[in-house]
Amino acid sequence: AFSQLQNWNFRRMDKKRKDDIINKEREHLKFCMLLYRIQHGNGMYFLHEHPNKATSWDMPEVQEIME
Repeated sequence: AFSQLQNWNFRRMDKKRKDDIINKEREHLKFCMLLYRIQHGNGMYFLHEHPNKATSWDMPEVQEIME
């Protein structure tokens, strides 16, 4: 839901469907950030891989992990 390519699909969707997809993916990403915090807190590693221009990098939860 955060990729530049997905934006092309969003243009053809009705607003409710687009909003539902974005909200679902935000919740999923927040859950991933929680898992990263747990892993890091236990001395483990994680790899977060998203395209460079994905809008997810701007989410506060992702920014917090990056710090």
